[in-house]
Amino acid sequence: MNKKQSLDLTSGPIFKTLASLAMPIMASSFLATAYNITDMAWIGMLGSKAVAGVGVGGMFVWLSQGLVLFPRMGGQVNMAQCCGSRRFSEARSYAAAALQLTILFGILFGGVCLLFSDPLLSFFQMDDGETYHAAEIYMMITCGLIIFSYLTQTLTGLYTAQGDSKTPFKANLIGLIANMVLDPLLVLGYGPFPRLEAAGAAIATVIGNLCAVLYFLAVVLKRSRILSVSLRSWKIPPAYVGQILGIGIPAAIVNIMSSVSTVLINQFLLPYGNDKIAAMGIATKVSMIVLLVLTGLAFGGQPLFGYYFGAGDKERLSQLLKFCLRFISAVALALSALVFAFAPLLMRCFMSDETIVTQGALMLRWQVTSMVFVGIVLLMTIVFQSAGKVVGSFLLSIGRQGVIFLAVILIAYFTLGYRGVIVSQAAADFLTAIGACLLFYKQLYKDFRH
Repeated sequence: MNKKQSLDLTSGPIFKTLASLAMPIMASSFLATAYNITDMAWIGMLGSKAVAGVGVGGMFVWLSQGLVLFPRMGGQVNMAQCCGSRRFSEARSYAAAALQLTILFGILFGGVCLLFSDPLLSFFQMDDGETYHAAEIYMMITCGLIIFSYLTQTLTGLYTAQGDSKTPFKANLIGLIANMVLDPLLVLGYGPFPRLEAAGAAIATVIGNLCAVLYFLAVVLKRSRILSVSLRSWKIPPAYVGQILGIGIPAAIVNIMSSVSTVLINQFLLPYGNDKIAAMGIATKVSMIVLLVLTGLAFGGQPLFGYYFGAGDKERLSQLLKFCLRFISAVALALSALVFAFAPLLMRCFMSDETIVTQGALMLRWQVTSMVFVGIVLLMTIVFQSAGKVVGSFLLSIGRQGVIFLAVILIAYFTLGYRGVIVSQAAADFLTAIGACLLFYKQLYKDFRH
């Protein structure tokens, strides 16, 4: 591993080390989400039907992200532990296993979406032909070629595990720039480019991800010690795959549940009209900015937690956890307050329809009121994953946007109707945060006492 690329994660001030990892990760996460925000901004110029269609098609992209977390998180956690104890040969094997699984899942998911697009989309009961066409074309292109997005995310995780978060930032920045340049050209058809609308947004996103993968490949060929494109290094023991999946499954479930919750919300909003679905789609995209900052902070600490668990360093584990709890909570409060105050203005960045702006502002405010609890849940989930606590990680994974959310939204819908749907996620976040703290005290508190 090139020393210029990596950090010494076992010494130095906690804040400086965490910031060195978390800031580029937050930026990378924001850039990855900015792909979809950029798409939505240009699609918004085509009207609410196109926005609703891309929102539905984009749900399958979000749903697919759960699959890539199997290899990404499993590879990242195991690599961090191996690098911390200087077992670089094992780290190389875990990286190869993670990349093989990433390619396999990308091909399988893309094939399923291309073969079964009609049955999958029929679940949403879209009566309007324009909305259905936008959803179908966006889903088929982005999901059919999802392998480039998958590789970008897994390589981001593997580089971070080595203590190098700058390379992923540069890769995602290159991809975003490509996406932003191509979006107006392909969506609206400027200059010699055809007006492709939803298809143009999807093509721009795929090309952006491809550019990021090509940058990663160039770095691997030039100066990576652990990551390799050599086929000889890709021969791995089956046990490594099992270890990756054992850690990656809970992480994947978190993302899958997130996508499922989005599908459920849209299904419950369906009786109230396409404008409600379009408003929720935009509100969700905006709230993702806050969520991804918190995710970046939590994931920035993941390699550190992995190193310290591997070394049995309870003192630094305790310092890291306390700092992360305070910092994530403070950031969540500050960002939530800003989004709450400027919710209508943020909605108008994507849609000029005042009805959708008003409805979306209310939805957006409810989504950010519980971000402090979301930050706590994210941090606890990362800690359980880093410690290799599969059961605890699994329970948290099926909580916030799974079992707890399902129970809350059903009760809220049948008692409060429309308002119940838009407040259900906030209530589920609060309940899950309480459960996460109780679970931590029972299973992991002793590992942080020194």
